[in-house]
Amino acid sequence: MARKITTTVTGRVLDVEHAGTSVNGNPSYYITIDGPDAGTYRTSSDAACGYSATNYAPRWDKYRTVTLQLTRAGRVSCIIAAADNMRD
Repeated sequence: MARKITTTVTGRVLDVEHAGTSVNGNPSYYITIDGPDAGTYRTSSDAACGYSATNYAPRWDKYRTVTLQLTRAGRVSCIIAAADNMRD
């Protein structure tokens, strides 16, 4: 039996941008985070987390810290945890 290796990254969400839609019409987003795992990650094609990605976009009064689970290809397969933090 093959082991499934998963990678997670955690950071504060700086931006969420629409990346287009799949051939099935499901949305995909780029999620930019900072912190030790800083970078821009794209949600997987036809993944359910594509519908909730905009919920984690920064707002004027707070930002969100998230933990993203990545596929072997480096795409976001799900958003595991999120916490609200007030801006300074």
